Amino acid sequence: MSTPVAVGGGVARFSESTYPNPSPATAEILRSHRFPFERGTGDYELSTPTGVALTVNLVGKYGTLGQLKAEAIGYGAGSKEFNDIANILRLIVGRDENPSHGHDEVVILETNLDDVSGEVIGRAVERLMASGARDVTITPVFMKKNRPGQIVSVIALKSEAEKLAGVLIEETGTLGVREMPVARHISNRTATRIDLRINGKIYSAGVKLSKDQAGKTVRAKLEYEDLRKISNQTGVSLRNLQKLARLQLDSIDKQAKQ
Repeated sequence: MSTPVAVGGGVARFSESTYPNPSPATAEILRSHRFPFERGTGDYELSTPTGVALTVNLVGKYGTLGQLKAEAIGYGAGSKEFNDIANILRLIVGRDENPSHGHDEVVILETNLDDVSGEVIGRAVERLMASGARDVTITPVFMKKNRPGQIVSVIALKSEAEKLAGVLIEETGTLGVREMPVARHISNRTATRIDLRINGKIYSAGVKLSKDQAGKTVRAKLEYEDLRKISNQTGVSLRNLQKLARLQLDSIDKQAKQ
């Protein structure tokens, strides 16, 4: 995780010209990756294009430093001397002291539609999910001139936003897509698999396990796609497969609580 990048203020001179900080290359890298930045202290160039490029590609998420138990601390010093601040980069390795759940940053893409058919919207949803969207929802609304319409909402990683907005525009013909950055709170989770014996044969299904702060399982959710495949292969209904799997899931819960 990284805190927002400090880019500095004032101006820098290179290529026989003077530019305000951040430099054009630094600003473009941050923009294209939708990575947050701030001015920082001092009228100097605090982040170079190379340093920013490394940061946006190595860091999985960004935010403020929470409750952390530091295990190791490292420093790297630059060669340029500043008058009022130390020219160093600090890296802290540690453990979250309050890991009740995880956090990440995503974006929500939205557009309003009132002049496309259900077939067009259905195809758009298919392409959005196939292109990397985390989720897509359709909300019925009344729009201008009392016309019924739909709001298409897409949850996506910030790195996928540009591509998915293009898919949404291409498939629906909308004239604009709103983009809103949001923070998510995510339960800690692991994955496992269980075996289901049906008519003498063994079928495997995936299970997502949500855990509380103490590491105990609080919810187990079967993978729908696995159950659908098993249902197609055996002719057993989805409801009966869920009942059969419940015995296995109860056993997992008991083992987790011991």
